[in-house]
Amino acid sequence: MTLIPAGGLANRIYAIASAIGFCRDNNIRLKIIWAKDWGMGTTFHQILSLNPEIKNVEIINAKWYHWLHLNPRKGNLWLPALYQRLFFDVQINELKAIPAHDNLIKRFLQAKTAIHLISFSLFYEWEGMFDILKPLDIIQNQINKQTSIFANQRVIGIHIRRSDHRKSIEESSTDLFIDKINQEIENDSSTKFYLATDSEEEKQNLKKLFGSKIMFSLQKAKRGSESGIIHALIELFTLANTKKIYGSSGSTYSMLAAEIGNIPLEIVIKKGI
Repeated sequence: MTLIPAGGLANRIYAIASAIGFCRDNNIRLKIIWAKDWGMGTTFHQILSLNPEIKNVEIINAKWYHWLHLNPRKGNLWLPALYQRLFFDVQINELKAIPAHDNLIKRFLQAKTAIHLISFSLFYEWEGMFDILKPLDIIQNQINKQTSIFANQRVIGIHIRRSDHRKSIEESSTDLFIDKINQEIENDSSTKFYLATDSEEEKQNLKKLFGSKIMFSLQKAKRGSESGIIHALIELFTLANTKKIYGSSGSTYSMLAAEIGNIPLEIVIKKGI
């Protein structure tokens, strides 16, 4: 299998962890090609490491010629489709990928030699899947430093996705998060909150309302740069170190943070949806 993980940080981690488990359990060699784009401003090896016990997996940072592995579209004149048909027996691209491993097994059985998969989702679940990818030591040190302030405190994670995420904006309004924070404070007045968000406005609004109970990073979220992706990875694992997470509708980032930390997740969503 050749996997092209697509989308943002959480989407790519889901796709990679799924593919590694699927290939391991079905004795399939796996090559992963990690491409930088507008929403992913860094390479795999600048932020993550793969557990050395994982065998038959090669992860490479895409070079210029790897564009032929990307999703065929008008912007690249559909040329990747020709390349992928020539060199792969089965091609599954992004939204056409069916998130069910039984279907993938059937496609593999039908294939003579190779399958090309572009995916941004969780399509195969297995025990320990979120332990195989770790932040680099230099990044983990920053995570440890940031979460050290959680010691002996009840800290709840808040993930408010804004930016270009229409579903989160429409279904997970700020007022709903404020209600959840007030409920938690009413239950335990010592509770504090770690806020991860791509909106500077949300940081200031909640800080104004709740003061020192709200903690957040001073760095701005910028997915198109290396520093921005490192920041997003630190935020992801910081959320994973809280007691529970209130997350945004439609956000894989909220879900992944809870799964990494093995903590409860409640998606904040307006009634009737």
